[in-house]
Amino acid sequence: VIATLNRLETLDGKSEQISMEKFKMYLTMGDDVKAFEEIENLANEYPYDMRYLTILGDLYLNNGKSDKAYDTYMEVLKKEPKYIPALLSLASYYEKQGNDSLYHNQIDSLLLNESVDSNSKLEIMRGLIVKSEQSDRDRSKIASLFNSILNTKQENADIAMLAAQYFLTKKMDKESIPILNKVLELDPE
Repeated sequence: VIATLNRLETLDGKSEQISMEKFKMYLTMGDDVKAFEEIENLANEYPYDMRYLTILGDLYLNNGKSDKAYDTYMEVLKKEPKYIPALLSLASYYEKQGNDSLYHNQIDSLLLNESVDSNSKLEIMRGLIVKSEQSDRDRSKIASLFNSILNTKQENADIAMLAAQYFLTKKMDKESIPILNKVLELDPE
């Protein structure tokens, strides 16, 4: 498989798909060194694309190399301090380290940052809702986050609609009325 992927790479050039497949194969074969070298080479091939360096950090984090993950995220953020995927990955790092206060600070700063796109905020909130349902089921934390987000400028009604769905599902009818009005304000149709 590696030989075939190498031939494809020779024909098509280095790509994320081929490098990720080679990474997986090397891990399957138990060769962690070559696996990570593959993604490091991809990141080096495209030094101005912070996505590959962030992917490398994520792979370090998910494969028990937390220190390398942190260093990689810091390298990305040194080059591009507002790079959202690296900021999200840093939050995951804090969570895996069990550092709840830094995790929550990082998530809050992303959710309240107007430069973070609506889709990213939706994904973060969905993840937080799932975690809340699996653990403490504390509606007040999620409700407070929604209210804080909705007090910032919104690019569309997506967050407000998710908030309205959440409030209605939790039988928080009274609290859902201003949110439903916000949905109509953001998207009259």
